[in-house]
Amino acid sequence: MSDLKMALLLAWIPCLGPHASAGPQLELPPEEGQAGNRPPAPGGRPEKKERGGLELPPRIRGDLAPGSERTAGLSMPEDAPLPVPEASSLGGHAAGRFVLETLAGTHDRDSAVAKSAALTLVDLGPAGLAAARVGLASSHPPTLWVCGMFLLDHGAPEDRRLLADRMNDRVPASIAAGLFQGLVKKDPVLVSPSYVCGLLDHPTGALRQSAAQLLSSRPERLPFASLVPLLDSKRSTTRLAAVRLLSLIPERAATNLLLSALGDASAKVAAEAAAQLAFRGGEQTTELLRAQAFNGRWGVERDGAYALLALVRREEQFGERLFRDEDVPLLLDALESRRPLVAGAAAVALAGIGFRSPLPRATGWLDREVPHLLVRLCMGVEFHNDLSSLVQPASERLSLLSGESFGLNGNAWQSWWSSHATGFKARRGAISVPKAETSLLELDYSVTAGDFQSGMPLRFIGPAVTTPVSEEGVVYLNAAESNELVGLLRAKGVLSAERLGDGDVLGLHRRLALRVDEREKVLSFGADHDVPWFEEIEGRLARLREHNLWQRYGDVEEYGSRREFWDRHHEWWDQATPRERGRRLKDLMLAEMLAPEREQPGTFEHVVGLYSDLGVPEAADFPAFLELLQRESFWNARARSLFELARTSAVVALSMEARSEGASIEPERGGELLALTVRCFGDSAYPVTYSLLEELGVARVRAAAEATGTGDIELRRLAAQLLASYGTKGERELALELCDDPQVRVAEAAIRSLGVHRVEEARGFLEARATRGAPSVRAAALVALARLGGDGVDELALETLAEHDPVLKIAAVEALAELSDPAYASLLAALFSRGPESILFEPAHRGLRRLGPRAWPDLLRLTRSRNDVARRPAALLLARQGVPEAASILMTMLTERPDDPRVREELATLTCVDFSGAEDPVHEYWNWWDQVVHDDSLVWLLAAAAREGFSAPEGVELQGKGTLLGAHFLVGLIQRSGFPLALRAERELSRLLGRDLEIPRDGASSTLFSEELRQEIAEVYGR
Repeated sequence: MSDLKMALLLAWIPCLGPHASAGPQLELPPEEGQAGNRPPAPGGRPEKKERGGLELPPRIRGDLAPGSERTAGLSMPEDAPLPVPEASSLGGHAAGRFVLETLAGTHDRDSAVAKSAALTLVDLGPAGLAAARVGLASSHPPTLWVCGMFLLDHGAPEDRRLLADRMNDRVPASIAAGLFQGLVKKDPVLVSPSYVCGLLDHPTGALRQSAAQLLSSRPERLPFASLVPLLDSKRSTTRLAAVRLLSLIPERAATNLLLSALGDASAKVAAEAAAQLAFRGGEQTTELLRAQAFNGRWGVERDGAYALLALVRREEQFGERLFRDEDVPLLLDALESRRPLVAGAAAVALAGIGFRSPLPRATGWLDREVPHLLVRLCMGVEFHNDLSSLVQPASERLSLLSGESFGLNGNAWQSWWSSHATGFKARRGAISVPKAETSLLELDYSVTAGDFQSGMPLRFIGPAVTTPVSEEGVVYLNAAESNELVGLLRAKGVLSAERLGDGDVLGLHRRLALRVDEREKVLSFGADHDVPWFEEIEGRLARLREHNLWQRYGDVEEYGSRREFWDRHHEWWDQATPRERGRRLKDLMLAEMLAPEREQPGTFEHVVGLYSDLGVPEAADFPAFLELLQRESFWNARARSLFELARTSAVVALSMEARSEGASIEPERGGELLALTVRCFGDSAYPVTYSLLEELGVARVRAAAEATGTGDIELRRLAAQLLASYGTKGERELALELCDDPQVRVAEAAIRSLGVHRVEEARGFLEARATRGAPSVRAAALVALARLGGDGVDELALETLAEHDPVLKIAAVEALAELSDPAYASLLAALFSRGPESILFEPAHRGLRRLGPRAWPDLLRLTRSRNDVARRPAALLLARQGVPEAASILMTMLTERPDDPRVREELATLTCVDFSGAEDPVHEYWNWWDQVVHDDSLVWLLAAAAREGFSAPEGVELQGKGTLLGAHFLVGLIQRSGFPLALRAERELSRLLGRDLEIPRDGASSTLFSEELRQEIAEVYGR
């Protein structure tokens, strides 16, 4: 039977009644006629059996005095002597003996038997107290646990003192910590710091650990006098705990004791003392450590070796130089010591001294003897008790000197040293670079995270450095640039030991490796570490790379290597003007782009950047851009940029004479660009081809309209959209002719253009076309008529709506949307209620948006519909228009479907509060609703702006058509706030300006759009 099943059985046996079998040592067999017919206890209460106590044998129950089971009277008289915890003290208390005997039979302090015994002790009153005192003498875990906890809960102060005395003897490990914690909680005065210090040398490890944890949590109450004897304990764990606690006491006396612990026989204790002294504040600590390290009678001894290790860690912690030049001879002697600890500590210290020394010739031991011994330590060649104290600092010093990161892998260090020992040159924290050697500069810069390289690593190489095997990322510097860069490094302290970086950095970090001849230094900083002087160097490196970008674009097949390309051309680049450099660089890049197999990442973006400089674009570039544009398979961002580059080149080609006559682009090249773009990309490039044709002028538009070739259909369609805009008779007549073009797409474009430009004289023509012909032509004519307005258009739209052709149905609803007649709001709402699956949903949606407040009653009616197909879109449309009533409707929908992302987004935008990160967003929205006004959503916008620190205007500035102040306020929100406030501001500004804004989120486009938007606002509001 499992322990769990046995525990459950024992727990239930007392409740099973007269027919249950008695468990072993739980109760004596009941006398006949008594089981199950027990009279109630005095006072009318049932016997304690019902609450889980032990069932006492009848002969024992008979010995109890009436009422003695009660918990009353547990405390002893104040003048009662402290009871002696011996079995004889129980006298005739057979019930107490029975409880102790029962406890002796269980092995689990949390068993049902143990819990029942604890309850029985409570019921026994004074007899229970006596039994518990006797039980303290037991070493049986359940017995000692139950009796000890009983005395804590029900005993007098003398009983707690008795338990405290018992804790000084051996206590079972399984209950030691629990009893101690109970004693601390019940009587913190009794458990004084001095008493707890005594427990630090207790034979039970669990109790020592609990005592140490309690003392370290109250450093202000540490008793110094009680800690001193613990340093002489035979237990190293006790001495270790004493060292850790002494480190929490700031007084000089504690420092002296920590210094004495450096010579402890245990490596753990001595290493802990060294670690604590390394981080201990005060200049005095440094001098005391130096005295301990160097004032030994026989040179560096055991305690001095640990003092050296403490000084090494202290140097790293505080970034100060703590070793002196006069220490080197003594440390070199210690390096030859036969004691491994002394030699190892000397090697670790010398590694730091040599690394920081600006005199490499005087520290030759840093390239041979020191790393050799450090490698032996990492390998564990000679095992000794103090090896664990040396391995970690030895591996760190090796990483510092070598740049390798093998950690504690001794085999890896051995393999590395075997192949690098000959001719090894240690890295240095200080590098001497005479002026004659600045041309030997090599500087590597990278941003890395483990094995991941962020961007291309850069290598800056002086003119006297041998050409590297790999030229990837290499930037060759001339003599002046090398000299200037070395000067910057010297000015920022990089050449001295003043700058040492963050050491080995985990995660994303920036790395700078500096080499001059055979001398090397490496700096690393975490990516989030703000280091102004390092960032200034980064900025200078970025400018050097940009200035020498031309080096990447030499034809390697022609020159053999980039170095050869640099050797032959760098003098011209050094002397050229910025404009000359820009044009030559652009030519190199274009040549590479025309050879696709050679194009490097970022080249195209550089060309785009260069073309923003007014002095770089040239007419001669046009053929190259046209060729590159023709190679594009799709109209995408790159194709759009190539189009703009070609257009800029065509603008540059325009003669001054033509420019004076009003032309803005060279006609022949502009026409060539237009023809190629239309041929390759069709209507995908519509916006730019439309603008280009318009820029080419009316003559070119007429020519496009009259073109009859099979490849000219798209040109005629573009012309059809432009002709009606000129307002001249000849162009409008030509537009009417295109309405009968055999290509339906051309005819549709011409017809729609008549409506867009409000050509009233075309009304009769449009009425005729709206009633007969191809469905797509009729549809275009009907929408154009609606834009003209006038009587009868609505009736024609209703008649068309009744037809079966879906194209005509959509056009009919679009016509009603264009008319914006509130009389048809209910009809549009009915069509809208069919939901997004209906082909009429989108045109009905546009019509309801155009109607604005005039359609709100119908939309609100739809929100009360039981049909979610109509209810949800109506609520979303109302919310988009800032209708406050939509908030509670959306909150109800969110309550029903908390996972609806569209409802969450629209609700956040309308209310200007986003609870998506809350544990219960629905609950938060309803709480918010109870605290705000319900009839003005502008109030919610202004309140949210104020919460984010914006100076909000009065609500009247945003009402109706708004004011200049209100419009500028909204622009500020769009630019400087996030979701949902920026989106709500965008919608409000769209309402004020009467058009939908599509604000770009990328930097350059957003800035340009903001300027255009401010100009539009100034025009709208007259300022």
